[in-house]
Amino acid sequence: MEIENGTELQASVIEFKTPGKFFIHIRTVEIMESLRKVTLALQKTYTKTDSSDEYLPAKGEVCAAKYSQDQNWYRGLVQTVDSSLKKVNILYIDFGNEEDVTLDRLQPLSKDIDPLWPSAVQCRVAQLVPVKGTWSEECCNSARQMLLGQACQISIVETLHGEASFAVHITVPKIGKQLDSYLIEQGYAAKEKDAKNSQAECDINTILNTALENYKSNVSERNEENNQTLVPEPITLCIDGAFVSVVTHVTSPDDFILQQLQNASVIQKLQTGLREHCLQTAASVDFRPARGTICCSQFTEDNQWYRATVLSYTSKDKVCVGYIDFGNCEELNVDRIRPVTEKFLQLPMQAIPCALAGVKPILGVWTPEAILIMKKLVSSKFLKAKVVGRKERKALIELCDEHSDPQASIAELLIATGYAAAAAAADEEEERKKHKADSAVKTEDTAPTVPLPEKLEWTSAGLPDSQAVDVAVSVLHSPGEFYCQRYITRDLQALNELSVELSRYCCAESNLFTPAVGEPCCAVFPGDGNWYRAMVKEVASNGKTKVYFVDYGNTCELAADQLRPIVAKYLKHPFQAIKCWLAGIKPLEKDWTKDAIARFQALTRGTQPKVQVVSKNKSGFGIDMRWKEQSIASILVAEELAVAENANIAETPAAAPPASPHKGGSFPHRWKTAELPLNETFQLHIAEVVNPSLFFAMNTDSQVDMQNLQPLMVELAEYCSRQSQHADLKPKAGVACCARFSGDKNWYRAIVLETFDTAAKVIYADYGNSESVEYSSILPIQEKHLEFPFQVVKCALAAQRESPGEWPQSSVEQFKTLVQGRKVFASVQEFDGELHTVNLKSCAEDGSVNVAQMIMEDLSKSNSKSTTPESVAQTIVEDLTNCSAAPTTTGPQPTCQTKCCCAHLSQKVDKLEKLLLMVASKLMDPQKNC
Repeated sequence: MEIENGTELQASVIEFKTPGKFFIHIRTVEIMESLRKVTLALQKTYTKTDSSDEYLPAKGEVCAAKYSQDQNWYRGLVQTVDSSLKKVNILYIDFGNEEDVTLDRLQPLSKDIDPLWPSAVQCRVAQLVPVKGTWSEECCNSARQMLLGQACQISIVETLHGEASFAVHITVPKIGKQLDSYLIEQGYAAKEKDAKNSQAECDINTILNTALENYKSNVSERNEENNQTLVPEPITLCIDGAFVSVVTHVTSPDDFILQQLQNASVIQKLQTGLREHCLQTAASVDFRPARGTICCSQFTEDNQWYRATVLSYTSKDKVCVGYIDFGNCEELNVDRIRPVTEKFLQLPMQAIPCALAGVKPILGVWTPEAILIMKKLVSSKFLKAKVVGRKERKALIELCDEHSDPQASIAELLIATGYAAAAAAADEEEERKKHKADSAVKTEDTAPTVPLPEKLEWTSAGLPDSQAVDVAVSVLHSPGEFYCQRYITRDLQALNELSVELSRYCCAESNLFTPAVGEPCCAVFPGDGNWYRAMVKEVASNGKTKVYFVDYGNTCELAADQLRPIVAKYLKHPFQAIKCWLAGIKPLEKDWTKDAIARFQALTRGTQPKVQVVSKNKSGFGIDMRWKEQSIASILVAEELAVAENANIAETPAAAPPASPHKGGSFPHRWKTAELPLNETFQLHIAEVVNPSLFFAMNTDSQVDMQNLQPLMVELAEYCSRQSQHADLKPKAGVACCARFSGDKNWYRAIVLETFDTAAKVIYADYGNSESVEYSSILPIQEKHLEFPFQVVKCALAAQRESPGEWPQSSVEQFKTLVQGRKVFASVQEFDGELHTVNLKSCAEDGSVNVAQMIMEDLSKSNSKSTTPESVAQTIVEDLTNCSAAPTTTGPQPTCQTKCCCAHLSQKVDKLEKLLLMVASKLMDPQKNC
């Protein structure tokens, strides 16, 4: 693996043994994709391989080894061989960990496996030795806890052992400093004292930087004997002048390089001309230009040609050059430089040496941490630069990121984060006065300007101050942070139409988007492959961009080809995602517990709650949210999942289940559930449907553990037989209970689906069939009876877009038609410990259909239709059909034919009377809209 000294890269620490030996994954798309491909190829090659023939590898050989923890195959390097014990010690070269492996778990590496470079890169901390001769266990544990699994900034200092490993400087994210500094401060390590190493610290970068400084300060003293008589002049700037810029190179906040964005097309044209010229010019062994000569140089990182000046020769075949349009420098072979013609020297040097105004180093010199932060703040951004003076032959510049929200001064950010101190105002004012006369000097940059893009403007939806409104929760992180959409039909319809237009635009738009924090754009959501409006939140050094989907509230990290620039017309519709939090409550401890988040999800899932604003600030709204007329904040407090910040919340009655008169029993909302298999497709039996966002199912391929279930049933029967039965005990929908099955009069674990006046509909948690039972046949369940997982699992359909707050009856009925009584295949998209989000395919004689796609198409049609007498009449027919047909149970056992109770039928009749009155009124006045 070829990585040059001085390279800075993003990496993840995957295995940490000591500061002298650890392994990293370099975080690039190419390397991660290569790792994925080779891993898949190994599983495909060896999963069904007959390993009866014993294979004894040699030391140093790379083979295929089955890892003991997950039984998958990986590439391994044989480090030692013990033929007597039939074991070898394997280093997994793509992950850095080691283990002893028996011969039956080894195979020769197939020729079909690509011989890719190991993905795990071995490193050690540069220029550091342990104080006691060996690294202590305490030192290793301390460093391991801070680094293992973390994404870190790494700088390559030296290549070791013929490019097999590297000495590096590594920045620890948790403490914001380099690991070597931390280990020295803690007394674990010391700097190497070896004279050779000390000499190595004065590396080629020091020589290059010194040479470049000499070049900058002695432009007028260049050798008159050079063949080149024409030298590009530097760009002259006006004091108080401002322009949009990009930073191309950073040495420190006092020394960095800018380019003017308006000259981007001119620079691009120059690069094209240089490439064509150099391809036609052969390398010459006699071309040894003198110091200060302008030439063409082929940059080693991208092999493109750029204008450069010769700084010095470090050996017979090596030359140091400085790139006059970008500000960086490097050492390269002399065969990578070419003479330049006069036409390429007309354009002024585009690199503008600068110093940042308003800051100075805290300790007199800029620390590596401060330089790193500076690089992150200015990387890949369009920044407004204002010239306020000069400082040591550099332009004194104020830099501002106008695209962030709010606008951010780079100097103020460095000071606020503690990496810089504010410079004395008097000193900088003196610099301004000293060079004020320069403001009359006209810029000598004759390059044509490029018009800047139109400034984009947008608005965001909000909540009214004194009105309760319906919302749909689009993204939920916790009760302290979630995102809502106003449930207004016209706005949601407009958003759907905008999504269609946006997809057409992005498919036709070929220009890639240059991300800048705070800039709107179009982005692909990986979950469905569609384009949505988004805002850039962070630009990572690995080329990925973190975006926030402004109409939904979720975030995602995307590659450059998954982004497109957005135009003003797609920003007219307000951003729909509204950031909210439940007002008046706070978590029990520092963070919200999983139980609190799960309960909040259960209360908001598939509903359209009403909310009212209690407080607001720049980031969002503190709201009171209602579930069945009860405050959700009060429910969480009553269930001891949150604490009230004021007395009003604590005194509000909550819709918690009633206290049980049965000792040790309750109606809990949470229980253990069987887990559906991940990363595979399987047949799923849909037992009961509430709506597409909540249905109950069983995995037909799994086997129930009857050895544990049968004793549980015996205990449950004994417990229920000792309890007194109360017909006035009415549990809420969604809770677990004990229910007596009408077919055999035995007690079983169950879940309440729906409640009526005298009865409740339940689904039996271990068998999947359902029926209506009277309240006298329902009892609270004990906690010990919940330890064995329910075999019936709660599921939600993985929709292609956000589900509605309330599903139309037509969509629910279509969903039932597609999944009940049919062969259905499923794959799990997500499991949060309580609910499985699944993709479904329904099979019929004419083939299979994507259930989510069918439901969403029906939902779009339902949203676009207005209520008509015909649609009302259709609802009546559906209700009559549903009421007249006696529901049947499915599942292994118990089985029976379930009958409608009178109370349930009475409710249906009342509903039908109202619908008939609505039809009659429409027939009498057909012009009236419902």
